Amino acid sequence: MRCDPDEDGYVLDNNDCDDGDAAVSPDAQEVCDAANTDEDCDGLTDDNDSSASTSSKLTHYADDDSDGYGDPAVSTQRCDTNAAWPTTTAGDCDDLDASSSPAALDYCADGLDQDCDDAVDEGNTTEGACYSGGELALSELMIDPSALGDPNGEWLELWNLSADDLNLRGLVIAQSHTSGDAEFVIADDLDLLSGTAAVLCYDDAALGAACDYVYGSDYGLESPFGESFDPSFVLTSDASATYTLRFTGVDYPTVTLDTVSPDARTSPSGGWPTPSAGYSLELSKNHLNAADNDSGARWCRTTATAYTTSGSLKDYGTPGATNVCAK
Repeated sequence: MRCDPDEDGYVLDNNDCDDGDAAVSPDAQEVCDAANTDEDCDGLTDDNDSSASTSSKLTHYADDDSDGYGDPAVSTQRCDTNAAWPTTTAGDCDDLDASSSPAALDYCADGLDQDCDDAVDEGNTTEGACYSGGELALSELMIDPSALGDPNGEWLELWNLSADDLNLRGLVIAQSHTSGDAEFVIADDLDLLSGTAAVLCYDDAALGAACDYVYGSDYGLESPFGESFDPSFVLTSDASATYTLRFTGVDYPTVTLDTVSPDARTSPSGGWPTPSAGYSLELSKNHLNAADNDSGARWCRTTATAYTTSGSLKDYGTPGATNVCAK
């Protein structure tokens, strides 16, 4: 008679490799465990045993920059960490840069998302928020295009007034008026040098490469802060229309950078210039800031040359270039 102290049906000299543990026997399921126990008595443990239970394995990630956070796009299921798969913590948005991780501080004016929350140049507890308002200004609007017509020929221009180069990813452009509201989020890296302009277009057919971002169609871009496009975002001559630029962050409250309410009616009020089909409204180059652009008296109907032609129809303006208006 043989002793079977753990009562698992196997005695020590009949293939039970640990007769003091009923969970260990040739009939047991190999599982991942910190002690690397050979539960099924086949001489192999954990990751070295192909029969190890998949349900007991954890997702492990590559961590090429050794910051403790793995690349969520590079993973495997296994029992234990090793040199190739050193962490079970994901979330690294740049696994080649140890300064980028969910534990990092996000810095201003470098165009990077160091803390991996999808908000670029948001700021940190040492420097504070990166945006305070007024860093960007609406500087030109093509509300009523002639050559391409509405809305495909519409566009708006933003000017970087700050001393820093900016990445506009995460910027929300919102429109509100009596017939409905619309907005979109710039969901791609859009680097804007200090003292230069970006052009946002409903469609890039007219401007081509001069168009920095298309908001009227879906290009497969995603943002946690909203939709990357909105076909209903149509520039309007409605006097109640208001356009707002705001930066939406994660660690800091939303900051409004600029708000403009143009009157593009046939008989405008408030000093706004009388519009004409095919001509943009542009802010005076002598009043290029987020305060003066609130006043219609600081805007002109452009006198620039045509930038696109369709038959006898032409559209005039300075998309992405210095405005002609100098009043």
